[in-house]
Amino acid sequence: MQTRFPGFSVKRQKLQSICSRGRSKRKLRQLQNQLKMLDLDAKDIGNVKTKESDAKEATQEVQSLQATVKKLEEQCAVEVAARKAARAEAESWKTKALQADQAKKDTEEEKVFLTKEFQHLMAQYEALKAREKKRVAALKKQLETERAVNTELLRDEEDERVSNAELHRDEEGKQEDDAEN
Repeated sequence: MQTRFPGFSVKRQKLQSICSRGRSKRKLRQLQNQLKMLDLDAKDIGNVKTKESDAKEATQEVQSLQATVKKLEEQCAVEVAARKAARAEAESWKTKALQADQAKKDTEEEKVFLTKEFQHLMAQYEALKAREKKRVAALKKQLETERAVNTELLRDEEDERVSNAELHRDEEGKQEDDAEN
């Protein structure tokens, strides 16, 4: 095959070999480019595998952290419940202490009231005792007076009886004397 260009005579085989060399170079470049791409893809796959293993490790770490967080939440819940129970118990003790303090104050007030009431009653008792003592003294005096009067009356009666008896004897003696006479 001859070319149409004058002064340029190349035979067909030579032309084919030149063309094939150009195709081969193109193919070689394409293959090299593909190899570079595959190499990059292999690197990307390696990176992906590395990232995947890193992700698995991170997932395991996250899971262990989640388990730790869950345990800590449970501990916190237990501590919160314990604090609430302690707070409730403290409130209960505080209420009991306030009630005891109030009861103590009420008892003191009652004691003061009862002491005053007792003193008032003792004063009334002492006054009543003094009145009764005066009354007993007056009654005693009256009794002694009445006794003296009664004794006097008894003596008078006795004297009267004795006088009556003497009179009666005198009259009997007179009657006997009259009868004898």
